[in-house]
Amino acid sequence: EISVDSAAGGGSCFRLDLPYDPKAQAPVAIEPDVSLTPTAAAGRALRVMVAQDDALHAAMLRAALEQLGHHVLQAHDGRRACELAEICEVDLVMLDTRLPMMDGPQTARAIRKLEGPTGKAPIIAVIGGDADEAAAMLEAGADQVLRQPVTGSNVARALAATLRENWGAASPRLKIAG
Repeated sequence: EISVDSAAGGGSCFRLDLPYDPKAQAPVAIEPDVSLTPTAAAGRALRVMVAQDDALHAAMLRAALEQLGHHVLQAHDGRRACELAEICEVDLVMLDTRLPMMDGPQTARAIRKLEGPTGKAPIIAVIGGDADEAAAMLEAGADQVLRQPVTGSNVARALAATLRENWGAASPRLKIAG
């Protein structure tokens, strides 16, 4: 059953009720190819900093990353992301393009200027849509672009692509499985 409650100027609430049988079993067990997951490819859980000011988008990114087995450090604006990047060593940065205080491109450039591993960490730009945003983030130092809305599968694909392109088998920090 699908239902919706809506109030003018207040937003809408959508509800989807599905039957649930705790004793039900899947007809066929499907074994995922864990060698292709970002955690397995890295040989360990990654430390990922997410800079996202929208609470819902931040929660979706965090959930997807944690479901993949990674540790998440969160910043709500570009300035805080830079502060955290200076004091925390992270393996990967995911930046929204429209952050308060410092936008995504400014934040990416500031992180790239840092000495040490975090300044060299791959950056995935999380964009709302247009090609100009993607181009600005790539020009500022982002390695990949991930379009919103995010899902577990597109986050996993972006991480896997970033691992392949940035770390490869010769990484001193990460062991690549395979």
